[in-house]
Amino acid sequence: YKFPDTTFAMLKEKLRINPAAVRKLNINTATEAQLAAHPYIGEKVAPNIILLRDGFKGFSSIEQLRQVPLMTAETFRKIAPYCTVQ
Repeated sequence: YKFPDTTFAMLKEKLRINPAAVRKLNINTATEAQLAAHPYIGEKVAPNIILLRDGFKGFSSIEQLRQVPLMTAETFRKIAPYCTVQ
């Protein structure tokens, strides 16, 4: 997360991720600050997620994030596995 490539290259052999321990971010209840803290969302996209969520009166599916202004296909691909609407 925001490591320079050289630092990540040195650490990647020591990193272990337990997929069962990864907590998904509920995009229907997360605050703007919580969304902005996500490494793939950030401060520019977070307020747009909130605006669209308010317009929809809550997201019914993760796919609706594709409609968020500034949401690229690459960003969506990266965040979708880490988000939930429940």
